[in-house]
Amino acid sequence: MLIIFFFSILWEEQIISIKLFLSTFIFLTKKWEKIQELKLPYRSLICHNKVMPKKIYSLKKSLQRRIINKIILVAAIIQPLGTIPQIIVVYAKHNATSISISSWLLYLFFDLLWLWYGLAEKQKAIVVSSLLFTILEGLVAVGGFLYGGSW
Repeated sequence: MLIIFFFSILWEEQIISIKLFLSTFIFLTKKWEKIQELKLPYRSLICHNKVMPKKIYSLKKSLQRRIINKIILVAAIIQPLGTIPQIIVVYAKHNATSISISSWLLYLFFDLLWLWYGLAEKQKAIVVSSLLFTILEGLVAVGGFLYGGSW
């Protein structure tokens, strides 16, 4: 008798969980149908049970994107400048024995690939960064050739 009671409790819990799932599904379906009845633009954002039109959403996105693009552009200019101390050491001391020419040529090759990609995709930050890296790493590679860098 106790076993039958136990199984009946489990059965009721499963039915309750199925009912809960179905009621949630039906609730969400009805909400979705109401949203579809509003005939909003294809891209709209549902936020806190309110529907935000595409225009407002795109304005927020464009502001965030502009801020991020400015930060990345500054980083794209500053990061390659880290190569300048290496250039100063090579050209001021006329000594490039600690420079691996093959490494710097490899860096130069991949920077040219990034430059090509940035130009193809019209990504200003990638173009600026890869162009600066190409110039500065090219100077280090040339200094390696002139002042005895190792392969």
